[in-house]
Amino acid sequence: MATQQLIRNSKGVVFCTLEHQPQKGIIYVNWKGFVNDIEPSKQACLAIAEMIRATDCRHVVNDNREQVGSQP
Repeated sequence: MATQQLIRNSKGVVFCTLEHQPQKGIIYVNWKGFVNDIEPSKQACLAIAEMIRATDCRHVVNDNREQVGSQP
């Protein structure tokens, strides 16, 4: 059974979704939108580390196709 966790930014918008998919042997991390708040970003990274520890799953798929950022 998949376990899912949503991480919200300071405005309450979900910008990161973590999902442990044991049938595939992965933790799938999906980043969405513009991620510019440091504290929520740190919270997301700590949540990924905690999910790795809790599930003993060592394979992380970090999907940032829906993430946007500032232009150089």
